[in-house]
Amino acid sequence: MLVGTTHLESLRRSAKIRPIQLKEIFALLNDSDNSVLMGDFNFCSSWDENSNIDSSYLDFCQVLRFDDPGYTAEEDINIMRRHINKEDDNVRIDRIMSRSENQNWKPTRIDRIGMEPISPKYPDIFPSDHFGLIGKLEYKR
Repeated sequence: MLVGTTHLESLRRSAKIRPIQLKEIFALLNDSDNSVLMGDFNFCSSWDENSNIDSSYLDFCQVLRFDDPGYTAEEDINIMRRHINKEDDNVRIDRIMSRSENQNWKPTRIDRIGMEPISPKYPDIFPSDHFGLIGKLEYKR
């Protein structure tokens, strides 16, 4: 199994660069029968840019949480992000995705982490302006 992490180019003006980055990433990961790609994609799971994602990859959030948008950048919760962005923007830009040629590797869990301030003393400071993700894959015959 190959595992890749990414932090694709950020900002909407980089939309022309991200497809090139994704093409190179998938070319490398697809050398293996099974692969995982996770990280900051810097485009929301609801944007048109998703057409650049290899369709053989399963998005953990879409597989496991059908009705939950799973926002990883959510100003309604992360006050620090609201102070940084100065705009109302709830998006799911961080993801965990997997591909299994024989369908034996299955996503079984995904959770957001870092959703609380670092201390009651600092209620506006979170570990990051994004929530982190933790996921689990299980091998099933």
